[in-house]
Amino acid sequence: MAGEKQRKIPARRPRIAKGRKPLDDEQEADDPQLKMSARTVDRTVALKDVKRTKVVSRIHNYLVARDASTGLSLLINSISKKSLRLSSWSRTEWPTARVINLVTVDAEALAASAPFFHHAWAAVLEVIIALSLIYFTIGPPVLAAVAIMASYIPFNYCCSSIIRSYQAKQMQMKDSRVKFTKEVVHGMSVVKMYAWEEAFEKEIRRQRKEEVKLLKNATLVTRILQSINSAAPFLVAIACFTWFVLSSSNNILTPSVAFVALTVFNQLRRPMALVAPAVQFISKAIVCSKRIEEFLKADELHTKHDREDDQPISIKLENSFFSWGKEKEHLKDITLQVKEGEVHAIVGPVGSGKSSLLSAILGSDYSSGEMTHLDGTRKIGGTIAYVPQSAWILNHTVRGNILYGMDYERNKYDKVLRACELKKDIFTLPRCDATIVGENVRSANGIPPM
Repeated sequence: MAGEKQRKIPARRPRIAKGRKPLDDEQEADDPQLKMSARTVDRTVALKDVKRTKVVSRIHNYLVARDASTGLSLLINSISKKSLRLSSWSRTEWPTARVINLVTVDAEALAASAPFFHHAWAAVLEVIIALSLIYFTIGPPVLAAVAIMASYIPFNYCCSSIIRSYQAKQMQMKDSRVKFTKEVVHGMSVVKMYAWEEAFEKEIRRQRKEEVKLLKNATLVTRILQSINSAAPFLVAIACFTWFVLSSSNNILTPSVAFVALTVFNQLRRPMALVAPAVQFISKAIVCSKRIEEFLKADELHTKHDREDDQPISIKLENSFFSWGKEKEHLKDITLQVKEGEVHAIVGPVGSGKSSLLSAILGSDYSSGEMTHLDGTRKIGGTIAYVPQSAWILNHTVRGNILYGMDYERNKYDKVLRACELKKDIFTLPRCDATIVGENVRSANGIPPM
């Protein structure tokens, strides 16, 4: 954004130079007072432009930084809220590592690219102004400059497509590497037990090497684009001056024409130098925005049901068929009726479909990946409160999880164990209630830790 500071001054320089050079060429400035007046005017105008540009630049930088920060906060907030509403089907496609990348990489990239969106349209405007000034200086030979600048459009488009392709692959590789690293860290005890450190380290380094390779390729294309764009002012100057001199014998390349034209050609350096970084950042922003959009459009948990609040029936299923996601039918011809105030327990051996029946009662639409209602009648009276089987367990002993920071009281502690039917389970553990449970450790009563 530092380049914004001097952006308005070059457009003024050709007018100053064009009004002053005839005095130098025709030796009409012999009067010292006239020379001093001309220099004073030039310096005053330049100083005025510098101060005005600095003020406008400070305001512009502040507004862009404020909008980028606000947009980043909104994106992080939206991603965080969406992650809490994902269906189980969507969670398999968007694991925690991938969601973290959206917040730490994609959202940050979008915020960092905010200034370059302004650089993109400002560069086009500067090129148009420069070509207009060249036309008023040398006339029709400006068509050579137009042709050269037009030839840069497909070249920049092709380079931006290549950069965008490399960046998309690099982001996918980053997701894969972060996910794999997280799994290795979580399973570090198993890795250490079987001495798999070198094998997993080799795989992580291989993935990182592939990621760096893609990043290097994108950077290489960006530098090539930047180098060729930097040569544009020189090519334009050579083509325009050659056409100007060869088109007519009356066209004489006097200092007044040459210096003014060169001033305008130099004005092309800044916008052409901004094209390469603008293409790089905007291409990455496009890739990241598509990834975030895909995540925000992911399927969510469905919480709407057919309700009959005025009926005494709480749950009613008639000849209903259910399936998990897009698979075949798992529950067939289910008929169930639960009246208001009744208490029911669903019992059966492991794998008999108890959890599936509960999910069928909770309900979900087809696209969410939860238990899908295919056919039949399902009606719910009132609202539903659901306590899932998954439990959150501290990385502590069994006793520590039960007491949860409270003082140990033997009688009260035994009552809790009997109420939860944990007596037999505790004696099967290696150290009874002193066994450590929690994340990545065996949990009590078959309940996996969260």
